[in-house]
Amino acid sequence: MLFFFLASFLNNGLSWTIEPTNKEQNKPRLNLVFCPLHYSDRDDSSKDIGVILERLKKARPFDEFTDVINAWQVQMPLDEGEKNFKKAQGFPPLKVRQDFLDGIKNKLKSEYKLIIIDAQGSVSCAELSSRDKLSLVILGRARYANAQSFSKGFLHELGHSLGLRDECIDCGKLCPPGPPNCATTKEEA
Repeated sequence: MLFFFLASFLNNGLSWTIEPTNKEQNKPRLNLVFCPLHYSDRDDSSKDIGVILERLKKARPFDEFTDVINAWQVQMPLDEGEKNFKKAQGFPPLKVRQDFLDGIKNKLKSEYKLIIIDAQGSVSCAELSSRDKLSLVILGRARYANAQSFSKGFLHELGHSLGLRDECIDCGKLCPPGPPNCATTKEEA
C-alpha cells in the first residue's frame, strides 16, 4: 500500500506501476520496459510482449545474452496512456511526459529502452541511441500482419535503439549511414 501511495505521489497522481516480467533482476542488464498503449485487454498486450521476448531469445546476438536482459511491463489504467503520451508532429511521433520517464528510471535505478506498443498505431520507429542510454522505441501493432512480422519489426527497431543504422538507399534520408554499421556511405549501403 505504501509503495502504491509513493508511486502515485511521485508520478503527480498518476497510478501506473512497473512490474518485472521475469524474477531475477539484480545483475547489471539491458532493461527493456514495455508499455502497452490503446489495448482494451491486458492479456492481448501480455501476449504481444511474450511474442517479442520469445523472438528476442532466439535472435543473434541476443540469444547469447538472455541472462543479462531484463524485461519490465508498465501497468496503467487505460485512460492514463493519454496523460503520459501525446501525439506529435515529426520524430518521434509520440512525446512522453518527462516525469513518467524519470519515474521509471528511479524505479529501475538504471537506464532503459522504453518500448511503446501502440495497438492502434501503424508507425514503428526508434531513436538512434546506444545500449547505455535511454531511448524510445515505438511499435505500431496495426502495421504488422502477424506475430512473425511484428517480432521482426521489434528487432529492427531495437537495433536502432542500440546504435545500428538502416543500410538501404532510401533510408539514408532519415538516418545517415555510418558507424557502427559496415557501410560508411549511402552509396556503399
